[in-house]
Amino acid sequence: MKHRLLTALLALVLAPLLAHAVDRPKNILFIAVDDLKPNLACYGDAHAKTPNIDRLAARGVIFSNAQCQQAVCGPSRASLMTGLRPDTTKVWDLQTLFRDHIPDVVTLPQYLIANGYTTTGMGKIYDPRSVDKQLDRVSWSIPYLETSCVSDETFFYRDPKQVELVLSKLPEAKAKGIKGWKQVQDFIGVRPSTDQADVPDDAYPDGVIADQGVASIRTLAPKDEPFFIAVGFKKPHLPFNAPSRYWDLYDRNEFTPPPPTTGLPTGAPEFAFQDSWELRGGYTDVPGPGIPIPEEDRLRLTHGYYACVSYIDAQVGKLLDALDASGEADNTIVILWGDHGWHLGDHGMYCKHTNYEQATRAPLIIAAPGEGEHGVTHAGPVEFVDIYPTLCDLAGVPIPTDLHGVTLRPAMEDPDHDVKAVAVSQYPRHAEGKGQVMGYSLRDRRYRYIEWRSSGKEVGPGTGEVVAVELYDYETDPDETRNLVDDPAYATVRDRFESYARRAITLGRREVEQNPSDVAADPAHDENVPVAIVETGDLPVPELAERWREPDVLVTYKRTPQGELKLHAFLPETETDEPRPAIVLFHGGGWRSGDPKAFTWQASRLASLGMVVFSAEYRINSTHGTTPFECVADGKSAIRFVRANASTWNIDPARIAAGGGSAGGHVAAAAAILDGFDDPDESPDVSSRPDLLVLWNPVLDTSPDGFGSNQIGDRPEQLSPLHHLSSSTPPTIIFNGTDDKTTSFPTAERFAAEVNSLGGECTLVGYRGEGHSFFHKGKNDGRCYGDSMDRAESFLRQHGFVD
Repeated sequence: MKHRLLTALLALVLAPLLAHAVDRPKNILFIAVDDLKPNLACYGDAHAKTPNIDRLAARGVIFSNAQCQQAVCGPSRASLMTGLRPDTTKVWDLQTLFRDHIPDVVTLPQYLIANGYTTTGMGKIYDPRSVDKQLDRVSWSIPYLETSCVSDETFFYRDPKQVELVLSKLPEAKAKGIKGWKQVQDFIGVRPSTDQADVPDDAYPDGVIADQGVASIRTLAPKDEPFFIAVGFKKPHLPFNAPSRYWDLYDRNEFTPPPPTTGLPTGAPEFAFQDSWELRGGYTDVPGPGIPIPEEDRLRLTHGYYACVSYIDAQVGKLLDALDASGEADNTIVILWGDHGWHLGDHGMYCKHTNYEQATRAPLIIAAPGEGEHGVTHAGPVEFVDIYPTLCDLAGVPIPTDLHGVTLRPAMEDPDHDVKAVAVSQYPRHAEGKGQVMGYSLRDRRYRYIEWRSSGKEVGPGTGEVVAVELYDYETDPDETRNLVDDPAYATVRDRFESYARRAITLGRREVEQNPSDVAADPAHDENVPVAIVETGDLPVPELAERWREPDVLVTYKRTPQGELKLHAFLPETETDEPRPAIVLFHGGGWRSGDPKAFTWQASRLASLGMVVFSAEYRINSTHGTTPFECVADGKSAIRFVRANASTWNIDPARIAAGGGSAGGHVAAAAAILDGFDDPDESPDVSSRPDLLVLWNPVLDTSPDGFGSNQIGDRPEQLSPLHHLSSSTPPTIIFNGTDDKTTSFPTAERFAAEVNSLGGECTLVGYRGEGHSFFHKGKNDGRCYGDSMDRAESFLRQHGFVD
């Protein structure tokens, strides 16, 4: 969090200096719709009349499997706007202010201000119960706009009979000293769940909000600074109030009423159900708890929901028309999202507040000029925490390194590729005999897995026992009628999701799977591993700008009985006062031979990205008569030396990566994972563990089933990273040839699967048909070298090691 704040402050200082040096970032039109489920024509709903949202979708990408972080307004919006999960914001309800727990968090609009944007908002963006009275004042360079409407006095009802009733009762309520929105409505005694009148759009609040959005576009589009205009519409939230002409778009008889039964899935825990509390408890024209809602009312509610969706669609059209007229459409990202889904009678439920599909799934449409394919659908799992990094990436501003999501830009470029394995939602409940529990829902392309865990005294991260588990298969049971968790046919699926859930729950601030942009499970390999299989013949021959060069500096980092060991230092060409990241590289050679110059090309490339790069000598058998144990001790010494002398090199001691190939990959991994190999005369107060790993065909298993055990003696597993993994393993990316006979691809798969199951992050990239030396610059015309370096750069950038 502090890193993001410093980044934002630095950007604020530098923005005026850089304004003329770089292209202006893209504008962002940020459209939020309250309680909107994917009942839109562009999502395949045959009933929906949504021509304006459909034309937005034709300009961009539809994310058909977008999941909110929690299916209720306050937590969902706090998470989306901060890029952090509810277990970090601590907003799981409608009372908590997120800045009470994370006061220094930098929200999306706040970060954009620091990057030169003008930000303004209107309508409902944050839930007002989660922020200060100014709707998070620091998020807006222009104070948040208030919305006044002719229907304010009548609680947003315009039906003449309801208006007459309200106005007749208000003087009496005032005379009796009755105050407060809910208290006055309770006194009036009649609060319908639907409303319609032959009135203009701005007779209800959303028409006014649309007009404010249009005015903001007209005001800010001519300015030199990029804009972030956030427009938050309030419908189709209850009550379903909209002008009559939007009701008239639909024939109520064409709707099929949802069944009146509870419809809780067979085998699901009773506490997972909600009896439409928001609807039954707030409106006087529906039955109270436990009483079936009559068919007539179910049809009326369905009709009202669709009418409100079309009303909002018309308001979205006004914004798009204004943007087109402004001349800025070609330089403006437009995003539309609903803050969560909505039960519209399925399972006998209305409203949100569950971990089921109709509550967690919401529309997400992103249209970015010049980016990706247009008018296409991405069906892979994505989350609302992905919106913050995606907009930064598309707009052309740096992505903060402490966000919990990933950029969706790769999915926009190729909708067939998933950016993560699962999306995570959550919802708290009270379970009889268990107290407060938290349900974590994990959704991939086909399944939903829900794990309910006790939470002790505080509703929050589920650190207690598992009290219930649910599993649904949307390919065979799209309506969630049966919990399949105990079905033997789904045992493998359950095991896989248990692994994902362990990471999601125990490390609530981390992504469940952060895969590279083109990760897709290869059918020839373990489907539980995040792996990209690269067809090397399809790779272009890169234009390699790296040049051979001698190191800028040689420095002795260790004196051993066999002689001095040096670091070959490659320094960035540009200077900066800000501490830089560093990486220590270890050459291959099977612990028997090798040359630190073998990584000169990689070192040059990484130095060009602004990193301080060290290629380390270490003791090897052919020169020093030593064993792999000395190699690992030297690797730890090299990393400790760099960290201890970080200020000398202007290095950030918290951003020191390690990398290497073959045996050198083993040295790097062992330094990060193994204990007990530090030299006793070195300070234990300085960590020898790297913060990130970049490995090319590494030796990960030195057991008798792995590689090189005959060189280690009678303790082969003691030196085996694969056999000592823990949740503290740093984020790792591995590049490996699928036909490597020395460091086998299945071994890398096992390593990656275990790291991820323990709650860590490990991504594996396999090069089809390649052997042990695929990554050398001279092999394959540099194709594999260039591709692996491009991916390494992306991985380093994702984790804040490349600015």
